[in-house]
Parts: sequence; structure tokens; C-alpha cells
Amino acid sequence: MSNLVGTGVIFEGEHKNLHKDWVIGSFIKHGDPHGLFNTDKFEFKYQHGKKGLFRPPKPVMNENTTTLAILMHGKVRIKFESFDKDYYMLNEGEYVVWTPDEPHEFEFMEDTLIINLRWTA
Repeated sequence: MSNLVGTGVIFEGEHKNLHKDWVIGSFIKHGDPHGLFNTDKFEFKYQHGKKGLFRPPKPVMNENTTTLAILMHGKVRIKFESFDKDYYMLNEGEYVVWTPDEPHEFEFMEDTLIINLRWTA
């Protein structure tokens, strides 16, 4: 592999948001301006949520994964289908980690930025 330094802005210019806020992963085939964001080693998501946005649970694509969600700013509530408990991230740096992956809902209580990392156990 040759040396490369790449720059850009996530979801602007050449790097469009084509994968629902996911930036790195095995499914990144298009919108990868440097050809480096397609990997099966881990997945990375840069997730903005506006205050009041509610995202219902979605089907799990790969249940053999561990997911780490880290709050950069804002406030968010997460609820998993198999637990009758709300989990809150209210302060910068707080995180929720879960394994295996399972359906979960997000409610953005303020404009929020979350970084998500997902990998196979």
C-alpha cells in the first residue's frame, strides 16, 4: 500500500452520508473518497440527532457484535427491547456498551452527537 494522507469533512463534499451515519464498515462501498473506509474489522458511526427525534428499534443485522456508544455532547435515552429500563447518557464521555446487539430505541433529549463503534465478538 502506498502512503496516503487524506482529508475531508464527514458527510460533505466527496464523503456523502450514504449509509445512515455509518462511516467505516464492510458495507461501505460508495462515498469513500480515499478508498480506506471499507473494512470488516469494525464499524464506526458518527451519529447526529436533533432534540425530539425518536428512533424506534430496528432489526438486528448481526447479533454477534459488541457495540459501544459514546456521548460527545447532548443528552440521549436508550432502551433495549429485552430490558425494561431506560439508559441515559447525559454528560460528555458517558457510554453504553452492549453485547450481543439487540433491537433498541434512541430518544434525543437535546441536539446530540454520539460516536458508535461496533465489532464482532
